[in-house]
Amino acid sequence: MLWRHVCREVTHCELFETVAALLQAARDFFDRHNRSPQQVLSIIGSYAAKLS
Repeated sequence: MLWRHVCREVTHCELFETVAALLQAARDFFDRHNRSPQQVLSIIGSYAAKLS
């Protein structure tokens, strides 16, 4: 589920000029989501997300 979310937000309809640009976009995605672990738990359908 998380991979689907990454693809949707990072690569969907995007053409990156370099691999470095693609990697930076992926890093930005994970940096943004690392600041809100509850959102990641919700994306992956974690039971822990339902408890809080």
